[in-house]
Amino acid sequence: MSSDFVFSQEELMRYNDIIISLYQRSPSLDHQEHVKKVLFELRKLVPYYKADLLFFRTGKNDNLEVLQFIPVNWESEEILSYTECYSALDDVLPVLMTVTPVMFKSTDFFNTDIRRKSRYYNEMIIPSDIQYSIEGNIICNNHSGLFGEIGVFRSSNEEDFTEKELFIMKLLQPHLSNLVYFLDFPKENKSKGQYDSSLKYIDVFNKVGNIGICVLNASMEIVYLNIELRLMMQKNRSVFKSDDIAQTFKSMCMELKNKEALDIAERSFPNEGKEGRYYIKAVRFNHNMNNNSSYVIMVDDIAKKLDRKLLYIQEKYNLSKREIEVLRCIASGKSNSEISNELAISLSVTKKHISNLLTKTKTKSRVQLLNMLK
Repeated sequence: MSSDFVFSQEELMRYNDIIISLYQRSPSLDHQEHVKKVLFELRKLVPYYKADLLFFRTGKNDNLEVLQFIPVNWESEEILSYTECYSALDDVLPVLMTVTPVMFKSTDFFNTDIRRKSRYYNEMIIPSDIQYSIEGNIICNNHSGLFGEIGVFRSSNEEDFTEKELFIMKLLQPHLSNLVYFLDFPKENKSKGQYDSSLKYIDVFNKVGNIGICVLNASMEIVYLNIELRLMMQKNRSVFKSDDIAQTFKSMCMELKNKEALDIAERSFPNEGKEGRYYIKAVRFNHNMNNNSSYVIMVDDIAKKLDRKLLYIQEKYNLSKREIEVLRCIASGKSNSEISNELAISLSVTKKHISNLLTKTKTKSRVQLLNMLK
């Protein structure tokens, strides 16, 4: 690959900002927050839809054990799917288990036709919409048996990464590998507590932001509530009546307990499905012959979920505040006339904003705009 790329002054400044952010950690940030700050700086130079920093090691029977998963723009259910199931099927990780620096575009490395037939592609890549990627290893010389991976991803609606962007990632790779020194990893022989299998992912979920977390033990007793869920319950007491929500959690866990093959239960709360409803997902851990299971409940405010997506789209396509307001109305299913009334603007101005949205996002219809928000 040729390295004869021309860099603008702005690109060189952004490269410099990434290096500075990596080596100057603010005392107010914990280690994972620092890593995410670096990844956010990276997005200014190599734009991406999602990113992650992943550390893993080989466990029993050569199975891969995920130790740290630091996500950017991943949904909680996608994190859970990857860490609990699809990390074992990830065709990239075995390639990265080396002390030699590796960095590649997935479309260059894999035979696309063959990869599309794999379970990992159809059950993880397509649902998460991570069609294009640049992925490389994080060298962990001072951590025996530890391997690291960094990935940046674009959706099917975007263009593939360029050779120049791959070259930038290769330039950054030695510095990104130093992120391993900002993180703590559990010892391989660390004794496991009663709820270790369910609690080990809670820190990851808490880093997603605005996700309520509740853990129940095998007796359906609540043993953990995170701050986000407590705030949801305090701010929306009319919706989150303590007895009602506790019964909802327990009934979802019972649904999992009584069905051998079912590991995930989903529903909305309140059941009326009114505006402001919450999406709830329950997952079972450690189900065995002794029925010694534990359960993680994730509560996501659908309105905030849309807010997070709109913020990402606004930054990516440089949309104005008014254009985002129009896009929010489109997401709510409002017609052009209803948008005009809602925002107190003329119909012609509404149509102009929609035309600008289509142009900036390179979409051709309302349907394609809505697909961006999924």
